[in-house]
Amino acid sequence: MCFLDIQLLEMDGVQVGRQIREQLGNDKISIVYISSKETYAMSLFQVRPLDFLIKPLTKEKVDAVLEQFIRLSEANKNEFYYHAGKSVCRLYLDEIHYFACNGRKIEIYTGSGQKEFYGAMREVWEQVEGKGFWIIHKSYIVNTAFVSVYHYDFVQMTDGTRLPISQKYRKAMKENLTERYQRG
Repeated sequence: MCFLDIQLLEMDGVQVGRQIREQLGNDKISIVYISSKETYAMSLFQVRPLDFLIKPLTKEKVDAVLEQFIRLSEANKNEFYYHAGKSVCRLYLDEIHYFACNGRKIEIYTGSGQKEFYGAMREVWEQVEGKGFWIIHKSYIVNTAFVSVYHYDFVQMTDGTRLPISQKYRKAMKENLTERYQRG
């Protein structure tokens, strides 16, 4: 979360917000603009701020924004946590293409590369179940947003990778696809 005053010295807060969104490609950070003038409100839509506060700030105004941020964060529990060495790491679920199990090592494939940790697919499934992921094999859990082709015995990911669907999961895959098509 970032509180940005619109009136800054070298560039205004709206330009900083645009850089956060466009140059850094960060749509996750919540931006709250602060100004003494209401006239800026209309120019903020492209930056998609969480809120716009008029000066003077009060504890009540800031508390209300913080409560809103917490409520929205809780509603969007779209994060995956894992241990890598002595560190706890976090990825957003919409970054993850699929998980692959290689012995005791779990590999996480994302658009920006591969990460790995020691664990079990059961633990992965507990975090991603019901959030757009399907088990297709004892060694693979895929994010359906990154599947471009569903076939009887494999899926093809948007990056061209083909992953096998084991016989055990073929019926469940067919049911999931049928349900998805019926919903439209």
